[in-house]
Amino acid sequence: MTPRQIWLVLIGLMSGMFLAALDQSVVGGAMRTIADDLDGLSLQAWATTAYLITSTVSG
Repeated sequence: MTPRQIWLVLIGLMSGMFLAALDQSVVGGAMRTIADDLDGLSLQAWATTAYLITSTVSG
């Protein structure tokens, strides 16, 4: 690989990691609101598990 191709791969990887961290920050901040909408913290575990599974499958 040429140095230019290596840089492009690194930039792509860093962009993907940044977007994943940003997505998780948004969901982490909204989890309290999600739990309130689900009428309590007992269902928050299900919402978190569903988010993590879909995040793992799609990523």
